[in-house]
Amino acid sequence: MRTSFLLVLFALAPVTVLPAQTADLRLELSATTARSGDPVTLDVYVDNPNALLLAGYQIMLGWDTDMLDMAGPPALTPNSVLTDLFSTNAPPFGSGWSSCPSAGDDVGREALFALSVALSTSNQFNGATGNLFQVPFTAGQAGTEILNAFTLDEFSSCIGQRTIVADPTGNDVTGSFTDTSLEITPNLAVSGSFTLGGSIVFDLHEQGGISWALAVSLVPATVDLGSLGMLYFDHQTASFTVLGSGLADPSGSTLVPVAIPSLPMLSGRTVYAQALTGDGATFARKLSNLASFVIQ
Repeated sequence: MRTSFLLVLFALAPVTVLPAQTADLRLELSATTARSGDPVTLDVYVDNPNALLLAGYQIMLGWDTDMLDMAGPPALTPNSVLTDLFSTNAPPFGSGWSSCPSAGDDVGREALFALSVALSTSNQFNGATGNLFQVPFTAGQAGTEILNAFTLDEFSSCIGQRTIVADPTGNDVTGSFTDTSLEITPNLAVSGSFTLGGSIVFDLHEQGGISWALAVSLVPATVDLGSLGMLYFDHQTASFTVLGSGLADPSGSTLVPVAIPSLPMLSGRTVYAQALTGDGATFARKLSNLASFVIQ
């Protein structure tokens, strides 16, 4: 009687399912903020809390070519693991994919693929954290105030290759992904009431203490000023106006409040705004992205 009662209890008890043993992938930047023209490196890491024996990987990630130039091909570091065989396809240091033209045209979001295998058991990896490879970038001119994302597995369905970490028998032990992002400064945003007589606020993101000047024009243009960046308005027209200047706030965010003049001639007009930061000596001069709005 006692035995049958215990059997019933075991039958009714919930079954405990052990969590899958996985290894996680993580993207990490050398800095979370970079000034236009600054170098920045992206490292790909594997976090292996379960001490699994790992034998290889293939990494698929996306990045933004409009605001970040790949300064060199993906490469192993002195601390990299699983390094017996390493190859990559990362435009402009690769051919791209015929099945996915957008992942190789050097426009907008771009695809990076890397594959590596430990061919000998002595080079397999079971440590807690391992560097897989590193990619050098140069920050371009900010195209927006929005952060620039580096995203694992972004183009996997398009190019037909997904992100995988494998054990010595070829089993996929991939766990979670940790993506990252970069803010390029100077960058400019504007908010408020875009009406005649309305109050608006420009938000300039730049390192504290760097000099800045904010200007607007009603006439668009595209002028390549080399290392300064692209100028997106005509500064030689009567509508060109410098709204303010000073030193960037130590917080990194400088707010510039402005009142729109109550002039009927401005109704329906588009305002084009950019900031120029740096003194040309201590800090190189750099142009922000274009921030524009229509006066209602």
